[in-house]
Amino acid sequence: MKHLLRFLLLSTVPDAARSESQRGLAVFSLAVVGLLFTGMMAGPLLGRTALGLLAQTDESLASVTGTGAASGAEYALWLIANDPDFLDSMTGSPPSATFELVLPTGTTTITVMASSDPPPDDGITATFGVSPNIVSPNATSTLTYTMTVTNDDTVPHQINRVETKTWFWSPAYIPGSTTGFTSVDPSQGGFWRWDFSPSVEVPPFGGEVTMQYQVTGNEDWGTYWTTGSARIVGIGTIDAPTTARVRFMDLDTLTIDTSVTPTEVSAGLVETFTYAIDVTNSGPDLLTMRWIRHYADDQFTYTPGSSSGTTLSDPAVWWNPTTQRYTYEWSLGGLILPGNSTTQLTFEMTAGLVPGIHTTRSSIKVEEDEGWVHKFFDLSSFETGETAPITARRSYTINVTQGNAFVDVEAWLTASGADVLSWLEGVSP
Repeated sequence: MKHLLRFLLLSTVPDAARSESQRGLAVFSLAVVGLLFTGMMAGPLLGRTALGLLAQTDESLASVTGTGAASGAEYALWLIANDPDFLDSMTGSPPSATFELVLPTGTTTITVMASSDPPPDDGITATFGVSPNIVSPNATSTLTYTMTVTNDDTVPHQINRVETKTWFWSPAYIPGSTTGFTSVDPSQGGFWRWDFSPSVEVPPFGGEVTMQYQVTGNEDWGTYWTTGSARIVGIGTIDAPTTARVRFMDLDTLTIDTSVTPTEVSAGLVETFTYAIDVTNSGPDLLTMRWIRHYADDQFTYTPGSSSGTTLSDPAVWWNPTTQRYTYEWSLGGLILPGNSTTQLTFEMTAGLVPGIHTTRSSIKVEEDEGWVHKFFDLSSFETGETAPITARRSYTINVTQGNAFVDVEAWLTASGADVLSWLEGVSP
C-alpha cells in the first residue's frame, strides 16, 4: 500500500507542474488517494504544537493523506524537501509556485515561495583554516589545517580532489595525520593533493563534510600562507578563502576572537548581526593599540552609531578589490591594553545574505614596550582567519487555503528534511 500511495502522489506532479504553460497554477488530484486510504486520515502530520523535522522518507509521504488545509501544507513540505524538480519549476525572483490540490473535503490552493534565489556556484562553499595561527619563531610547531565543503544546492554533489599549497615556506606533512572524510595521505610535489575514488558525496540542503591534516613548521619571524581548493564533479574547482595564515612571532600573548549573533538566518531576508571582537593580552606587560580592523564582503552594511565597548567611534571604510571585501578600521590612537586583560568592541551590520556560509576576519595593530627598546608589532597580517560563521539557509513560506481555513508555514531545508520554523492554522472570518 505504501508504494502504491507513493506512485499515486508522484504521478500527479510532473506534467501539470513542469510544463511552462501551467507553472502558474497546476492542479494535483488526490481524491483517489483519499478514497483508498480513508482509514489513515488522522489529521495533520505536524499539527499546531508539534513543530519539527519532516524527514525525507517513504513513511513521511505515506502520512500526508489527511484532509483540509493542513494536509495541503504537509504535501507542500514534502515536495520542497524531496522533489528537486518541483523547486526547479518555481519561477520569478525569488522563485514561487501556486497550485491546487484536490482532497475529499475540497480543493486547497497552495503557494510556495523561496526567501531568495538559488545559491551561486551550485551551492558549493569551501573554507580552509589553520590552528594555531600564531606560534613562536625558530621553534618547531605542529599545525592543524581544516578543509570544510558545504553544499547548499537541492541535490548532492561529489568531491574528487582536495588540493593545498604553501607559499614561500616549507612545512612537513605528518604521515597518517589526515582524518575526516578521508584518511589517505596526500601526494606531494610543491603541493598536497588528495584524490578520491570513489568520490566523496556532500549531501544537499546544507550538508557538510570536513577533513583535517597536520604539518610541522619552523620558520623565522613573519607570516606564511597556505591556500586550498576542492574539485567538484561536474562543476570544477572551488577555491577556499586564502586565509590559512600562520604568523611566527614573539608576541604570543595576544589573541583576537570574533563572534556574531545570530549564527543561522533565512537567506534573502535582511537581518541585523551583532559582532563582538575580543582582544586579550594574557601577558604581564601593557600593549598600546593603534587600530582594530574587520573585513566583510559587500553584502554587509555597517550600522552608523552602533560601535560600543573599546571605542564609540564609527570606523573608516574602504573597498579592497583584491579580496573583494570592505575593510572597517577603528582608529584607537594609542589606547592602552593592560596586562592580563581583555577589551571588547561590538558593532552591528545588516545584510540579506545569499545561501551558504559567510565568514569574516579581524586584525589588530599594537605596540609593545620592552625596556629601552621600543618594539613595533604590526599585526595587520595576524588575523583571526575565517571565523564567526553565519549559515544562511533558503527558507520557504507555504500559504494554503481551503474555503475559510488557512495554514501558513515557514521552513528551512536541511540535509535531513524540512525543518519547520513556524506553523499557523485557523479560519478566516
